[in-house]
Amino acid sequence: MKGKFPTLRTIAAGGVLIFIAMILWGHDSPLTLVALLAGIILLFIGCFSWARKLRWYVALAIGGIMLATVRLAGIYIPQIIVDRVVGDERNEFLVHLILFELGVPGIALILAGFANVFRWLRSLLEKQKIKKRNRVR
Repeated sequence: MKGKFPTLRTIAAGGVLIFIAMILWGHDSPLTLVALLAGIILLFIGCFSWARKLRWYVALAIGGIMLATVRLAGIYIPQIIVDRVVGDERNEFLVHLILFELGVPGIALILAGFANVFRWLRSLLEKQKIKKRNRVR
């Protein structure tokens, strides 16, 4: 645990900061941007370090599903939740919350998947170089 981010705590702290930022956004607080950026950074770091342990195709699949969910939520939440009293503020709050809570980890998972693909390709090339070097001798 020394010198490393505790992944689950980092993800949870990022999610809580994003939720607080969304609440502050409704009250026009000047701390909204700070809480949002800190939450995004913590969520990204936590998800990326967690996703590096997954296989590349699993990370890409989960990240793609998360981004597709974000896109569908942005389209269908305003159509499903119709509130004539409050207006569109609650819909915008839910769409932004889902965007940050699922979109940021989705992007982190996709980037970790690509990093794992490149790491796998690099190890494959190194194995081929070793085989080639052993054949020459």
